[in-house]
Amino acid sequence: MRILPVLLALPLLAAETPTPMETLKPVLDIGIVVSDPAKAKEFYGEILGLKASATLPMPGGGEMQRFPFGGSTLKLVSAAPNAPKYAGPIRDAIGFRLLTLVMNDCKPIVERMKAKGMAEPKWNGSDIKYAFVSDPDGNVIELVEIADPARNGMVQLGFTVSDSARTRAFYREILGLTEQEPRKTTTGAPLYRFEAGKSIVKFWDGAKGLPVRTGSPFDAVGLRYYTFMVKDVDAVHDILVKRGAKIGMPPSDFGKLARIMFVADPDGNWVEFAGPQKKQ
Repeated sequence: MRILPVLLALPLLAAETPTPMETLKPVLDIGIVVSDPAKAKEFYGEILGLKASATLPMPGGGEMQRFPFGGSTLKLVSAAPNAPKYAGPIRDAIGFRLLTLVMNDCKPIVERMKAKGMAEPKWNGSDIKYAFVSDPDGNVIELVEIADPARNGMVQLGFTVSDSARTRAFYREILGLTEQEPRKTTTGAPLYRFEAGKSIVKFWDGAKGLPVRTGSPFDAVGLRYYTFMVKDVDAVHDILVKRGAKIGMPPSDFGKLARIMFVADPDGNWVEFAGPQKKQ
């Protein structure tokens, strides 16, 4: 996948196209900061049926449990002691609020929920069925069942924003993602969607005066960041700076695991770019 610049209209096409940011895989990874790693592992592993691929130490302490889903990875990171919990209902705060997992068959999940004494979720739709469940920290997980093998394993991340016009400009002009046709939310408001390879980021305007639950990913519990895996983090940094990105954290070595950097969107959500460390 290449994250290519997408302009507002053809008459504005620039003479030169900025250097594309080459990625290592055509999907996003999702970062979830959890208050209780054991409970989170039980939910994502035993209830959702995901198989952990690795548990890695975090350079600052704690650990990261990695659960592949399709080509993406859900990264469950231990929260710092006394970290505030920002999970909860989708529209009660500005920030990342919804994780959507698309699969061909949700029945095994429902059976595992029943076996654990959990209430069966309420399903909506017909050809495409969807239901909402919550993980142990209260993050809202949307399960989507669709009989389409091509969409099996798709990940979507949804968030509430303070100004959709600014956020759309960020995704078009800074990250250079391709915008899909807007849809409608269940309330009838516009739902904006951008392609990140086979993954989707989607967002909607929040009510005025909502609390802002964004910022450094590891400062709070909840859905906190997503990751593009790229070939050269430092090259991406240079590209994004030229495009006017706000850098949350410049390129840095993440222990011996990877080289990472973060940019912030207009509301202060952090987006990670991760790749191989430079050879010494």
